[in-house]
Amino acid sequence: MELNYYKSLLLGIIQGITEFLPVSSSGHIVIAKNLFSIKSTGLLYEVFLHFGTFLSVVVVFRKEIISIISSSFVGLIYIIKKRNLNSDIEKNYNFRLGIFIIIATIPAGFIGILFKDILSEFFENVLFVSLALIFTGIILYFTKYIKERGYGIKFFNSLLIGCAQAIAIIPGISRSGMTISMGLFLGVKRDEAVKFSFFLSLPAIFGATILESFDIFCYNLSNEELIQIGLAFLSAFFSGYFAIKILMKIVMMGRFYLFSFYCFFIGILGIILSI
Repeated sequence: MELNYYKSLLLGIIQGITEFLPVSSSGHIVIAKNLFSIKSTGLLYEVFLHFGTFLSVVVVFRKEIISIISSSFVGLIYIIKKRNLNSDIEKNYNFRLGIFIIIATIPAGFIGILFKDILSEFFENVLFVSLALIFTGIILYFTKYIKERGYGIKFFNSLLIGCAQAIAIIPGISRSGMTISMGLFLGVKRDEAVKFSFFLSLPAIFGATILESFDIFCYNLSNEELIQIGLAFLSAFFSGYFAIKILMKIVMMGRFYLFSFYCFFIGILGIILSI
């Protein structure tokens, strides 16, 4: 690994903040690697960066996640035993939310598996990533003109939000930016759009972590490398935790579009660096 403690800590903070703020974590990591002349961080390092942000969502929304899992489990058991759903289960919000999360995860999972090798080529292309960041900024800016219509998460809008997440597999396009924006464009209530985006991040991040984890057991790590990975993991976790809290407040204030200016700035900076 071409890293030190300082760079490990910094990359973890960048990952944690940008994973949830709508400014593209992949785009920032690519630009940061270029800026600090880091050619490769190593597969195991990437796995623990993602796992840190995964745990931050679990901690913040632990009660809701437990309710969704338990309701989905009860509903599944009921279907297996009774072959149909009780009306109470059918009306259960957390049960339906669990189904919608699965539906919304399918497009990204399909695209990720099918085009994983093709997309990986773009992760080292600073110019491409910078242009994608500017595209993210344009989408975010137009949320300024949205009026909340108070809709909830349903089958059709969950599928469209899932398609938005699939587009965000492209490095430089923000996953949270695309999914929250799509929810807002579809008239979903702000708090539900944000929470659904975070819930969607769990299978997305977990799936990516699993895909990246197949070859990690062959590593023989030194104590220095273990400390670097630990620093990256902890900084990603804590920065991700606070990023979630901050984003929820900003979206509820109707100021989600403000992130667009930051995306424009970083995108232009990345273009300058790539020249």
